[in-house]
Amino acid sequence: NYSDVYPGPKNTTKQESGEVQMHLIYDILTLIQQVIPLHAPEMRVSSRYPLPMEQMGQNHGIVVYSTKLPDSMALPAQLDIQLYGDRVYVFTATGDTPVQISSRNRPYTGFTVDEREVFILVEDNGHSNTGHVRYSYQYYQKGIVGNVTANGQVLEDWDAFLVSELLPKQPYGENFNFTRLWNMLSVSPTENRYSAGKYIPSFYWGDVSGLEGDSFVEMIGWGKGILTVLGNQFYNLGRYWPLAGPQHRLFCPSEWCSGPKRGLITTFLVLELEQAPSNLTISVKDTPLVDGPYDESQT
Repeated sequence: NYSDVYPGPKNTTKQESGEVQMHLIYDILTLIQQVIPLHAPEMRVSSRYPLPMEQMGQNHGIVVYSTKLPDSMALPAQLDIQLYGDRVYVFTATGDTPVQISSRNRPYTGFTVDEREVFILVEDNGHSNTGHVRYSYQYYQKGIVGNVTANGQVLEDWDAFLVSELLPKQPYGENFNFTRLWNMLSVSPTENRYSAGKYIPSFYWGDVSGLEGDSFVEMIGWGKGILTVLGNQFYNLGRYWPLAGPQHRLFCPSEWCSGPKRGLITTFLVLELEQAPSNLTISVKDTPLVDGPYDESQT
């Protein structure tokens, strides 16, 4: 019997710490316009046409592309993205136009933009280990994988910002530059320049003390994004998507949380892409929730 030879680990005690108050750090525009130029200029890549993630040395994660429409172009303009992988968020600098979202599963063209400066956040949804002969290699690339047009005119002169370089891909060891991380996160919070009902992707943080057991972080009320934890090291807990479900809590092992290096303080960092709850709270629970409501129309 396999279980007799390898009985497996014993069940651990789970800990519930209740609600954690989150705070706005800044929105994604503050990151790419102020923080990256000052603290991490290597996270910016300029090119004539938008490049796929792989050509910029990033195989997965999130990239924000930006360009400007020609002065001679009439506004509003229709923006079309030829091919992308896998989910895009189109927004402008002022936030006057709500974020427009499209995914490869449910493609949409004809984004309407009414400002010269345009931003396109692209998130990958993972890679397939199998392919179909009718699809080219280009289809499986991530990021923007073709031309972007406005009113039929191909747009040139792009900047791309490798946002995922700010987030951990794996546990960071002793050599990780925490000083630069804190410098990048210690910028004055973004002013509320977006009216009710309009939102652009933003970063949030929240501290909890005494979290020493395994737990589950509940993200109900949030939209879609990435949850990370900073304890003794910096770890990526994974992506959450309660708008779609069915998983609504992410497992957080005790080894990744507080420790003597940080005075038993655990910090949660959130990159929220679609919507943040009005109370800006997450909850630390002692039970999982992997079979909650599921809404396929969100995917």
